[in-house]
Amino acid sequence: MKTSIVTVTPELARVWLKQNDGNRNLNAKTVSAYARAMRRGDWMANGESIKFDSSGRLLDGQHRLAALIEADLSHELLVIEGLSSAAQDTMDSGRKRTTADALSIHGMGNANVLSAVARRAWMWDRGNYKFVNTEIPTTSEVMETIDKYPSLERSAEIGTRTNNSYRPAGATVTGVAHHLFHQMDEGAAAEFFAQLGTGAGLDDGHPVLTLRNRLVRDKVAGKVLTTPLALAYFIRSWNAVREYRTLAVIVHTAAEPMPMPV
Repeated sequence: MKTSIVTVTPELARVWLKQNDGNRNLNAKTVSAYARAMRRGDWMANGESIKFDSSGRLLDGQHRLAALIEADLSHELLVIEGLSSAAQDTMDSGRKRTTADALSIHGMGNANVLSAVARRAWMWDRGNYKFVNTEIPTTSEVMETIDKYPSLERSAEIGTRTNNSYRPAGATVTGVAHHLFHQMDEGAAAEFFAQLGTGAGLDDGHPVLTLRNRLVRDKVAGKVLTTPLALAYFIRSWNAVREYRTLAVIVHTAAEPMPMPV
């Protein structure tokens, strides 16, 4: 077995990918995420390697090589040659470290919810209002989003706490909604989510009570409520509160554009 550090150019990556017989299919979203990290300068050596068997067949590293080509950059990569072809069966068999793991390591609370909320905040900033999973942010991009919006940690806390007191709300969508509303009016957002969590003192027609009722009705009916659709409910309720309107019902379909908070 031979180990070396190689400066891998896009041209060399193309050559090596031709030796990619019998590997799993490429995931375009993963390649795109890796390429963005490389362009941003976030990519760093972490001990992961490009692996070849004794016949020269590529066993592991195809996504990194494809990302080099997409980014049109060269990088120094650890390369291991001469492995048994059977070694491929054991590769990627462990649990990969997630973005939530990284946030937890950095001492951030509610790491799973924070990761989910920050990921969607990143998408929202890119105009992806329905969180279509065509691009996935890297851990570095999630961390950068949290640096940009320090209140995201508070949003994750509110999402978790509200979900604990009122289960139909959902921690992720509540956290995302809090993030959006907090940017517009911190005090109004705090009141909105306090009312959502308890439902206390809300009269018929109050937008927050109508939101609570809609969430419960969908849950009882067994309706699978996606985060984008639930967020549209939240925004319609928020907008009615902001415009001092009563709201008897919340009507929104998945096919409609996402309403914008006011």
